[in-house]
Parts: sequence; C-alpha cells; structure tokens
Amino acid sequence: MLIPCGIDSFVFVIGPNEMRLRNTIHLAALELDVRCQFLVQQEPAGIGSALALGREIAQSRFVVLMGDTWFHPSGLDEAIERFSVADAAAFLSVRREDDLGIIESECSVSLDGDRVTAIVEKPNRDTLSDNIKACGVYMFSQEIFDAIDRTPVSPLRNELELTNAISGLAGSGEQVLAAFTMKNDVNISTPEDLLRANMFEIERLGVPNVIGKDVVLGEGARIENSVIGDSCRIEGGVSITGSVLFPNSTVNIGASLTGQLVGPSSSEE
Repeated sequence: MLIPCGIDSFVFVIGPNEMRLRNTIHLAALELDVRCQFLVQQEPAGIGSALALGREIAQSRFVVLMGDTWFHPSGLDEAIERFSVADAAAFLSVRREDDLGIIESECSVSLDGDRVTAIVEKPNRDTLSDNIKACGVYMFSQEIFDAIDRTPVSPLRNELELTNAISGLAGSGEQVLAAFTMKNDVNISTPEDLLRANMFEIERLGVPNVIGKDVVLGEGARIENSVIGDSCRIEGGVSITGSVLFPNSTVNIGASLTGQLVGPSSSEE
C-alpha cells in the first residue's frame, strides 16, 4: 500500500519478545527490497507513546500506519504527495461509516472543508455530528512530537492517545487536514474482525477464493468465498463457505463450515 506511494523505509514499533514477528517482517522486507528497523515498546502505553519512540529517527514528514488494520485505499498516493508540500502539521485519512457502532469503538472526525476541527476517541454516538471516522493512516510533521509531550494520559484507558495529541494540534491553531482516501478499513480487534477483513479482501481482489500453496483438496470438496492458508488438508465431501483456514489446518471428511476461523491446532469435523 505504501511502497507504490514511493515509501521504501519503514520503522516498526513492536512489543518485547516478538522475535517471530520481527523475523517475518525481515523476510518480507527482503522480498520487497525495502529497509526496515524496529523500536520496542516495553509496556503498552498507547499509540502516542509508541510514536514518541521514533522522535530521533523520524524524517521531517512521515507516514504512520496502524499495524492492526486492514485497508482498501483509494487516492492515498495523491494525499501523501499533497501533504509533502502542504503547510500542515498533520494529515488524516478518513472515510464515511454508516455503522455508528464502529465509529463508537474507534474515533470520530469533524471537518470544516478539509480541515479537522475535532477528533474524538471512542465517542458517544449521541454526540456525533457526522459519520466520518479516521482510518489508521496519518501523516505528520515534527510538530506531532511536541503535541505528544503536551498531551496527558487518557483516563479512558490510562494510555497516551494519539487522537488526543492530534486534537491538541488542531486546538493550538496548527493546520490539521483530512482526505477521503479509503474505500474501506477494518480495525482488527476480535476474531470476527479478522474474518470480516478477509472477506473484504476477497471482494477487493475480485476472486472467488484465495488458496495457498500445497493445499490438499479431497474429492468433492467445495470452497466458496474463503481463504485457505498454505499446506491445509481438506478432505472429501467438505463444504467451506465464507471462512478462513490458517496454514496447516485440517478439515475432516464431510464437514460443513460457514463463517468460521480454523487454526492448525484443531481439526474441524
């Protein structure tokens, strides 16, 4: 998503003891021919705190991407190019969301034209003036680090919220802009979110299924609108619809799955 925008250097903020994740990212970086480095957040303390770890290595303008979100961008490259020359302290990727419950669980954004006037973490739907939400893609200048320094820990989660720092930027008179650069996004917090993101990705790709390498399909097995990971074994007569099988999973003969997540540690009957 970012590489086509001309970005080839990445910094990942991870927790301690996440060597497997680090190795996976390293392998992907080698394959994609991009640079990567890691910063470790020893204890969960909020996205603002995580971002502050990059103060010494961040360029004058940089992009921040939430690692727990699936994205379907549209026009993001143009927004990044615009921000690179704009006289703005921050730039938010936003979209409209009809499900107000999703906005309540994430954050709302109020706009005056393309200027952000308010951003609220976990808003009450009764206070929503519009159905606009942030999408987990931000562009910042160095001013964000001073804003983080001025932002108190949120009583909501006892964390340093990035949204509060952005709100502080806007409230101090700095220009904070937004653009509608996402067709869709899913913040993945639950198994249901993960399943939903995979279904959206199939739709985005325009394919009937996504099937990995070395998958064994038994006679009469039927797969529809599903993601099948590498080295899965699907025995005869199985029906799988709208489901996700992680690599090395097994579905036993005659089983019928609809809307399921299946891991390698269990065999579906």
